[in-house]
Amino acid sequence: MKRIAAPPIMEETEKMDLSGVISGMDISRKLFETSPEGTAVFRNMTFDGCVFRGIDLSRTSFEKVSLTDCVFEDVRTLNLSFDGASIRRVIFRDSYLAGLSFQRSGVYDVSFEGCKAPYMNMARAKMKNVLFSETDMRESFFMETSLSKVVFSKCDLTGSEVTSTSLRGIDVSDCIITSLRTDLYSIRGMVIDPLQAADLAALLGVTFSERGQKDQK
Repeated sequence: MKRIAAPPIMEETEKMDLSGVISGMDISRKLFETSPEGTAVFRNMTFDGCVFRGIDLSRTSFEKVSLTDCVFEDVRTLNLSFDGASIRRVIFRDSYLAGLSFQRSGVYDVSFEGCKAPYMNMARAKMKNVLFSETDMRESFFMETSLSKVVFSKCDLTGSEVTSTSLRGIDVSDCIITSLRTDLYSIRGMVIDPLQAADLAALLGVTFSERGQKDQK
């Protein structure tokens, strides 16, 4: 995988109240450090070079928006929607992102670092050059998701569902994949640790026997 293109260092961002943002606006180089009041829906607009830091976005959605060169740091969300969005060179760092949704979104050069993001929904998303690092992704959902040069490093994928999504060449050997729900198409060519074979055998209905070893004694 090539190096993920990170957002540029933004030293001249201007503080702005997210409650003052209206759908359809184009927002550039703003720093958001105050949680919006009430429900906020942002649709058909652009955020470029923005930083979201230490705020609660649980009653917010970013639908069909374009986010480029943005950073989400120490934010809290619950069922935040990025459905139908275009997301490029964005970092999610040290954040609580339960139920984050990227359905039918384009996700390119994006990294998730040290996040708690259970129940993430990536159905029919297109993801390229994406890094998931030390992120809790328990019970996440991949369906017909296009994964190109995607890296999972020390992630927890317990109970996640992966269907009609090729994991060929993707290394999950240092991840937790207990109770993974998947199909043969999805896991064909996936790279695992030998100790993880038992987890995959269980979902395929295969059991291990010690009879052969006993017969050899």
